[in-house]
Amino acid sequence: MEKIKNKKWSFVTKTILILGLVSFFTDIASEMLYPIMPMYLSSIGYGVIAIGLVEGISELFAGLTKLYSGILSDRTGHRAIFIKIGYSISALVKPAIGFTSSIGLIIGAKFLDRFGKGIRTSARDALITSESSPEVRGQAFGFHRSLDTFGALLGPIIGLIILVIYPSNYSLVFTLALIPGIIAIFCTFLLKKEPNQKNQNSQQKIITRFKEFWKQSSPSYKKILFGLVLFALINSTNMFLILRATELGFKDNIVLFSYIVFNLIFAISSFPIGKLADKIGFKKIYIIGLMIFTLVYSLLGGPINSPIILLSIFAFYGIFSAIDEGASKAWISTHIQQEHRATGLGLYFALSSLAFFFSSIATSFIWKHYGGPVTFTIVGLISIIPILYFLMIKTPNEKPE
Repeated sequence: MEKIKNKKWSFVTKTILILGLVSFFTDIASEMLYPIMPMYLSSIGYGVIAIGLVEGISELFAGLTKLYSGILSDRTGHRAIFIKIGYSISALVKPAIGFTSSIGLIIGAKFLDRFGKGIRTSARDALITSESSPEVRGQAFGFHRSLDTFGALLGPIIGLIILVIYPSNYSLVFTLALIPGIIAIFCTFLLKKEPNQKNQNSQQKIITRFKEFWKQSSPSYKKILFGLVLFALINSTNMFLILRATELGFKDNIVLFSYIVFNLIFAISSFPIGKLADKIGFKKIYIIGLMIFTLVYSLLGGPINSPIILLSIFAFYGIFSAIDEGASKAWISTHIQQEHRATGLGLYFALSSLAFFFSSIATSFIWKHYGGPVTFTIVGLISIIPILYFLMIKTPNEKPE
């Protein structure tokens, strides 16, 4: 591991830094588009059901791809090639969504975008795990997530500026999103060339390798996996938060600014949360995150007419997301054997995506028939279940097994 010399940042290897920059530029591109997506879909005649279907189906497809590519990455012993291909597909295809009003073509473009994400994610997170020792793993994932989210913070700011200058010109936003995406592709080629090393079981069939992994995986991995997937059955797309804020009567600029605040808090809290998780344990920090989620959804289930309250809710949601996106990956990866790391992460991503699919569809149908307040109140109440589950289970201290 080629490390940066400053002792405080000694856990940041050259590879982790490059992966952070790739995610930074990718998220500028993605988040220029993400918060305007519900507005764009509404402007071309699609409502909450369509949004739930687009997000749910594309995320399910991504999850299945993450599992397959994770097994393939472990089998071949390569990570960088999956990262390069995955980021390239997403960067080039996602802006195409803004140039069609066909729900079929929109879903097709989202499929390809999620396909790219599916190819890269397991290999990338396995590479971060390999580049970090267990005692600083939370910091490594937190650092990567911080750079990722600073990009996510900058993206909607750029999108907001464009829409202020050129109101409702969504196509221009989609076009300009190509620029940071292409920079991200360039950054992937800075990753060091991997030695030509094949896993000793590289000729195994995918299904055989998966069965072998599941047999050898630890009880703690299975317990954590179950709890994380249980929560994924409750958690749905963040687009519903944006739609709920709009439904409450807030103007587009307030909603976009709230989303920017969400990403700001997400970005600045990811690294300190990772550091705190390394000290007090991933389980404790994750339970705190779930409690914040319960609070946020419960509050959004009620009437809100103050922009300050809305901004505060989105800020708290940023803290939850920093915990959910960073600490959960670091936690579960600590309980996966080195040779099965991408497979174990891929299974987690696949099952979470399957759960996310059902959650997004269910949430959109409840909203359609009973409205936003009932939907958010129900989600807030049932999110107590995974909190109780994690309080009951026992896992070893976050050390590799």
